Amino acid sequence: MMNEKEKADCFLELNKSRLDHFMQTRTIEFQVNIAIWTLIVVGGAYFYEKIHIVGLVGWIGFIFIASVIIALHFVWMVLIQNSEDIDHGFMKAYRLIIDDLTEIPVQEPPPRDSFKFMIGQLKKIKLTGWHWIILEITMTLSLIFGVGILLSFPR
Repeated sequence: MMNEKEKADCFLELNKSRLDHFMQTRTIEFQVNIAIWTLIVVGGAYFYEKIHIVGLVGWIGFIFIASVIIALHFVWMVLIQNSEDIDHGFMKAYRLIIDDLTEIPVQEPPPRDSFKFMIGQLKKIKLTGWHWIILEITMTLSLIFGVGILLSFPR
């Protein structure tokens, strides 16, 4: 039979494992987003001399390709956000169990000076998952829009 300290240690290890998974997911999310944005910019530069969007058919084709890219990026972001939300939910549950077992709430230490206090306040400002998805999809859309403008200029 486990005592309270051993149980708390087990849940602390589970929390660390989930945090590691969460951080790996965030890293992958960042790397994939940078790769998508880089491919859009590099693709636009590559096709600048090869493709010129002219007329309705050209724009319909461009909008179709852009829509596919946006849709795939959106699906990717929703899947990543769901994984992060699951990890966050488990970490929160583990911390609450640890709080109950130890009767000591897990808190961050208070900041020591005003600069650290301001940094601490800025860290508390969190965007929800949908805000991140909208922000990253907007970045993708902006880059695609820029490529469309670039490819429509006469040379």
